[in-house]
Amino acid sequence: MTQVYIEVTSDSVTVMDKEYKKIASHNRLYGHGQESMEWLPYIDLISKRPAALKYTAFYSQLPEIWKDYLEELDSKEKRNALLLLHSILEKNDIAHAADALKTALTSGRKDTQSVTAACRTALAYDNAPRPMEIHGSTSGTLITPAMLPDMGKYDALIKQRLGYE
Repeated sequence: MTQVYIEVTSDSVTVMDKEYKKIASHNRLYGHGQESMEWLPYIDLISKRPAALKYTAFYSQLPEIWKDYLEELDSKEKRNALLLLHSILEKNDIAHAADALKTALTSGRKDTQSVTAACRTALAYDNAPRPMEIHGSTSGTLITPAMLPDMGKYDALIKQRLGYE
């Protein structure tokens, strides 16, 4: 049996080991009978035993496209797919992960290397900066007013601090 420490704040609950290193952190829920589970910290652990994936609550919460995809993979590829899912969920939500997988599978390639490349491409496109829309300009050029600083105020402040006034 291992002793753990729990830190409860107004918005989170954190589980720490005996050296006070964070093991997991969850958003705090208010009310009775509510449940919360942050799966990201556990995906790596699940990937080490991919055969057990089907028996986890995490599996039941996956989008159907991910369930179907994982069903088709052997143990090694399933591990790689779970690690891919982990990397997607570090910066995106599960809806992005489902959309990225759908985009990847439309190419007809189902091996994890191809899916990884397609998912990263899809997510990079989703997160690419969009062109700025300019409203009220007929030329398409953004016109900004000239901003000239009043250096006299800075000079007066410096003189005051140095005792010249």
